[in-house]
Amino acid sequence: MFPKIIIATSGALALFIKLREGLSHLRRKQELKTDLEIYELSKNNGIESFELKNNLEKRINQILNTKNNKITSFLAGVAVFVGFGLWSINIYQNDSTFNGWIVVTIFVALAGLSLMFETNEVTEPKGTFLQLHFKDRTNFVMGMIITLLCGIVTPILIIKTSEFTFWQFVFGLFFFIGIFSLIKNIYVVK
Repeated sequence: MFPKIIIATSGALALFIKLREGLSHLRRKQELKTDLEIYELSKNNGIESFELKNNLEKRINQILNTKNNKITSFLAGVAVFVGFGLWSINIYQNDSTFNGWIVVTIFVALAGLSLMFETNEVTEPKGTFLQLHFKDRTNFVMGMIITLLCGIVTPILIIKTSEFTFWQFVFGLFFFIGIFSLIKNIYVVK
């Protein structure tokens, strides 16, 4: 029961954070509109401030360069993650031996998780202390999915089965292939 509560709580928490982020984005736009009106009034009265102008330009560029995530993909991600996460836990708790459907349900739950945190926001970095470069995005994403999926399934297989099976070998092998794919795809720039 405890893992199901964790999955449901994480979905509700992600939804709360997303709603809060959306409301704060609207508030920032409203504050910017008010500041622009104040700037226009001060400009019309002959009071110009370069600091205010630079601050407004910076905030306008930040809002224009920020793309909002589509709420539908986020809600779909929450529904898929929570639903298939609960289904995965149910399969794990109800079967005494390995059930191959758990692989599919965990994979779909991870896909829902990636939909939840998909972001198109462009932000300015505060300062770079380590810079990594990914050679190929598709290979990196596939390596990450394979590593996460097999990293979850392999321990489940080891716990659920009493003797060695080739499923353990296959998923353990794919786990290491995913890790090596990630390592091969990353190099340090700075």
